[in-house]
Amino acid sequence: MGKFDLPYSDAEAKEEGIAVRPVLLQKGTSRLAMYGIGNVKDQRMHFELRSNRVRMYMPKDKDDWFNILIIHQNRCASSLNFLRVPAGSSCWI
Repeated sequence: MGKFDLPYSDAEAKEEGIAVRPVLLQKGTSRLAMYGIGNVKDQRMHFELRSNRVRMYMPKDKDDWFNILIIHQNRCASSLNFLRVPAGSSCWI
């Protein structure tokens, strides 16, 4: 467990969306379900979220787990078509 799946082809992309599976951590009675998404372009992520095509898999006893979602986007858009940054600000927020 602990991965997210993207479709391999355009045909699958129309049907599938993004599937996110957690990394399950437990120490004593503390339980953490950690979900991670990275390296997905902003336009693609926006489309998948707006289309309600992001599937989050949960453990069977989901009420006993604390859930956290980690999104890693380590880039600043180079074109204003993708991201509009107000004048005077940087992409390091």
